[in-house]
Amino acid sequence: MSLKQKTLSGVRWTTLSSVVVVVAYLLQISILSRYLAKEDFGIVSIAMVVLGLAQAFVDMGFSNAIIHKQDATKIQLDTLYWLNIIAGFTIFGVLWLSASSIALFYSETRLEDVLFWIAFNFVIQPFGIQFKVLLQKELKFNTVSKIEIVGAIAGFLVAVTWAIMSPSAYALVFGFLTTSFVTTFLFFANGFKVNPPSFQFKYAEVSDFMSFGMYQMGERIINYFNSQFDVLLIGKLLGTETLGVYSIAKQLILRPAQVINPIVTKVTFPVMAKMQNDIPQLRSIYIKTINYLSSINFPIYGALFILAEPVVLVLFGEKWLDAVI
Repeated sequence: MSLKQKTLSGVRWTTLSSVVVVVAYLLQISILSRYLAKEDFGIVSIAMVVLGLAQAFVDMGFSNAIIHKQDATKIQLDTLYWLNIIAGFTIFGVLWLSASSIALFYSETRLEDVLFWIAFNFVIQPFGIQFKVLLQKELKFNTVSKIEIVGAIAGFLVAVTWAIMSPSAYALVFGFLTTSFVTTFLFFANGFKVNPPSFQFKYAEVSDFMSFGMYQMGERIINYFNSQFDVLLIGKLLGTETLGVYSIAKQLILRPAQVINPIVTKVTFPVMAKMQNDIPQLRSIYIKTINYLSSINFPIYGALFILAEPVVLVLFGEKWLDAVI
C-alpha cells in the first residue's frame, strides 16, 4: 500500500473512530446530566484538569519524539518505555500525596476521593502509550481506531450503569478509568506480540528524545494552563455548582474541535514525519490541513452559537439552561 493509500485509509478509520467516540460521549453526558447533580460535574472537572496537567509529565513528549525520529533503536524504545512507566508511578504518588491539599484549597472534601481514584490512570496508561504511538507511526490507524472504539463503548456502559444505580461523580470517574484500562490492555496485548519491551535501560541512548520531548512537554503545559485556567479559577471563586454548569458548556463547545482536528492531525503528523526533508511538500500538507480544519470547524461553531438553547435543551434538559449563555 502506497503512502497516499495509507493516509486515506488512516483518515477513514480515524473518522469512524472519532464519530463513534463523540456519539458515545454525547450520549453519556446527556444521560448523566439527568442523574447527576451540577456539583458532580464541577468536582470531576477540577479532577480532570489536574489529570490533564499530570498527563503531560507522564508522556514527557516522547510520543511525538518517537514519531518524529524515524530510526529509533530497540534499546531506545525500551528505555523510553520504562521512563514512561517510572513517570506514571511517580505522578500517581504525587497525586495521592497532594489530593487532600487540593481538596482543601477548593473547600470540597469529595474532591479528595475523586483524585485518589483518578490517580490510578497513571499506573494503567503508561503500559500502552508506546504501543499506540508505534501503530500511529506505521499508519496502522485501523487497529488504533478499533481499540479506541471498544474503549469508548466500555467506558460509556460503565458510566451510564453506575449513574443509574448510584448517581454520583464516581459514574464519570469509573467510566473514564474503564476506557483507560480497556484501551491500555488492548494496545499492550497487540503491541507486546510485535515489539515486546526488554529489561534494558540506557539513559544516555535517549538524550535526543529527551531534548525533543522537553520542548514538547513545555509547550503542552503552557497551552494546557492557557486553556484550563478558567476551570481552576471558577472552581475556586464561584464553587463547584457554577463550575458544573460552565464545564457542561465548555465540554460541548470544545468537543467538535477535539474530535474533528485529530481526524486530520493524527494522520498528517506521522506522514509529515516521514517526509520531513521535503520542505515544499511539508508546506503544502500543512496549508491543506489548516484549510480543511477551518472549512469544517467554522460552520459547526456558527451553528452552535445560533442554536445554543435548543442544543442544551435536547442534550441536557431544562435544569442546565444556565449553560446556554
